[in-house]
Amino acid sequence: MFNRRQALALGGSGLLWISRSGNSRAAGAAYTVTEMTSAHAGSWSAVASAINRKGVIAGYLKHGKQSIAVRSERDELIELPADDGIALALGLADGGDVVGSVDDRAAIWSDGRLRLLAQPDEPQTTATALHSGLVVGQTQSSTTSASALVWSGDDVRVLPSLGGPMSRAAGVNPDGIIVGRSTEDDDGNNVRAVVWRDGKITSLGTLGGNGSDATAINASGAITGCARQDESFGAIDIAMISVNGTMTALTRLGPVKLHGRKEPVNLERSVGLAINDRGTICGISTSVSENNPLSVATLWRDDAALDLNALIGKIARDVLLVSADGINTNGELVCTGYRYENNDPGRTRIYRLTPR
Repeated sequence: MFNRRQALALGGSGLLWISRSGNSRAAGAAYTVTEMTSAHAGSWSAVASAINRKGVIAGYLKHGKQSIAVRSERDELIELPADDGIALALGLADGGDVVGSVDDRAAIWSDGRLRLLAQPDEPQTTATALHSGLVVGQTQSSTTSASALVWSGDDVRVLPSLGGPMSRAAGVNPDGIIVGRSTEDDDGNNVRAVVWRDGKITSLGTLGGNGSDATAINASGAITGCARQDESFGAIDIAMISVNGTMTALTRLGPVKLHGRKEPVNLERSVGLAINDRGTICGISTSVSENNPLSVATLWRDDAALDLNALIGKIARDVLLVSADGINTNGELVCTGYRYENNDPGRTRIYRLTPR
């Protein structure tokens, strides 16, 4: 299924070709853009993970094999303690707690202090989201075996799967409903978006193809992620919303114009990464037919797909938002993007988008 980290890794030379979508030169800007600063400059890349109700951001900085978990204070990214370990910050609560991993061990930061979470039998664990005292994530036994986990206080529990060897918990809402994915078959080929209620797993199905994934859930139980619409060779993922067990495909983003090209390029693949309590979804749209794939930060609102680069005004001349990673109830967004320097997108950076 679609993987956001893989999509961001598609950057490279492909992003050099991006100009702007057709409506990016609109007179007004819907958002004020703030580039988050960090003491780690130069070749360090920043990747966003989440934004909470107060506008606090979580994410991580990467340089080679090194990784630093960060949390924002005003407009600066502050390093979270990790005892010199390789750290990722992947989830963030409205109260400020952050979850992720340190040296492949699930971790939580409360009031800036690190605590490693209880460990099941497998050595590698990651925490991805938290809400109302529950933390969710997964344990990774091997490249072909993983189990969804839920932590409550000092206890950790393996969540049931659909029968296959791979499962992952990605989101949890205030009612303790957990979403993620699980494989159905022993070979791990049939991936399904799933929901766990009271410890019991239910498949959310697909859009008609073989594959789906749930990435986030809001307070009312609306779920986003992606799914495949057909079973043809090369079938691709499309962003979806699932409400009361009914999955619906989200609108595809329109073609994007490229520098030096007469014809626009289609963005065939998409995934919803976050959904707020008003049902607004943000995520990513990518091309699959280009030799150098590109990606665009996308907002789904009122049945429309919007290129966020078209909504940020003049700063879009210098900044390309490639992934919309989180959205809060106030409509604030956190995005991962590039700033053009000497015609080279360079390292990724984190941007906060505040509605005007």
